[in-house]
Amino acid sequence: MVVSAVVVDISRLLIYGITFFSRDFDVLKSLGGVGLVIVGTLCAFCGAFIGTRLMKKVTMRTIQVIVGVMLLLVGLSIGTGLI
Repeated sequence: MVVSAVVVDISRLLIYGITFFSRDFDVLKSLGGVGLVIVGTLCAFCGAFIGTRLMKKVTMRTIQVIVGVMLLLVGLSIGTGLI
């Protein structure tokens, strides 16, 4: 599972990177965003790695509860005008 996540991340980053760097690298460089791209790339790989570790421990019931609570929070936020 980690392998498929890493392959997807690598292919996506390659396509986005080639497209962006070929057109807008000067803008990224002048705004200091190169470090942000590096951190984002590292976070994507760490997220895939940590996610596979957690998926072994999380049950479907836990996911249902988390999604339910998040939906309630979003609904309350929209209802109160926060978002």
